[in-house]
Amino acid sequence: SLSNVLFPNGVTLDAIQALRPQAAALDHADDTFLAKCVMQQLEIDNIKASVILPRMLSYDVALRKAQVWFPGGDAIDCSANAFTAACAKRALHTSSVIIVPADVSGAFDTAAAYPSGLDLLRIALSDDVVTRFRIDRTRV
Repeated sequence: SLSNVLFPNGVTLDAIQALRPQAAALDHADDTFLAKCVMQQLEIDNIKASVILPRMLSYDVALRKAQVWFPGGDAIDCSANAFTAACAKRALHTSSVIIVPADVSGAFDTAAAYPSGLDLLRIALSDDVVTRFRIDRTRV
């Protein structure tokens, strides 16, 4: 049983499930951030990721910095939509391309629902992603 598994942040799955009714209150970013970004799903070597690009950068021809943002083996304590909105907020505030797991919908329940940070870093540095999103490999 996972009920007493201690996640890296010191929280058990039972505690996370007890907070489920309050998940909406834990959402710290709203959909206005999503409206200011373009999100694309991609799959490379059977690993699915989402790439979030601020619309303001879509017209810029310069190479862009990028961030790989992954939960790091922890459960996500907000809804999948709120996680995506928080990623968009980060993209906007840092003027960066953000690469995250494509599906965190099950991550509220389990820490094994998404690829590792190393897998996401490989995607971020892949020729396809670097070319398509004009990412500067030295700024990932």
